[in-house]
Amino acid sequence: SDIRIVGSSFGGLMGALFAMENEDRVKNLTLLAPATHMIHMAPGKIRKISIPVCIYHGTEDQVIPLKDVEKSAGEFFTNLTFHKVQDDHFLHRTFRTIDWERLLALGQTLVVALRVGCPVFWVPTRGTPTCPLSCRGNPLWLPGQLRRTLWSML
Repeated sequence: SDIRIVGSSFGGLMGALFAMENEDRVKNLTLLAPATHMIHMAPGKIRKISIPVCIYHGTEDQVIPLKDVEKSAGEFFTNLTFHKVQDDHFLHRTFRTIDWERLLALGQTLVVALRVGCPVFWVPTRGTPTCPLSCRGNPLWLPGQLRRTLWSML
């Protein structure tokens, strides 16, 4: 398969868990300040994966502890590129420097974000973002720049 997953914060944890259970279906993971330090609390198949994983995490993140993410990422991702950037949890300064065209090109990209406390899954080529839980398919919230970048690529 050619699924590329992009996950931010709790969505990064959800993307990592999906990849752990479906490694043969996932081409790569791009995780933005992911909550991977919580991976041990998740149900399901928790194991090392060897697909390419690229993490961007801010040194000024006050939401997700950088050192905890570094530790969990090193434990579970064997093909890891970890970018420590001078930025906050939302990666305001870093976001525009990420090569989104390369990361999202050629393939089916699943964007996993967090909306009002629940995961939201979106395949850009398939229309409206959806929530598998209780959001009743309400539109996905993404930081403005990410939303504009993704929409412009459709």
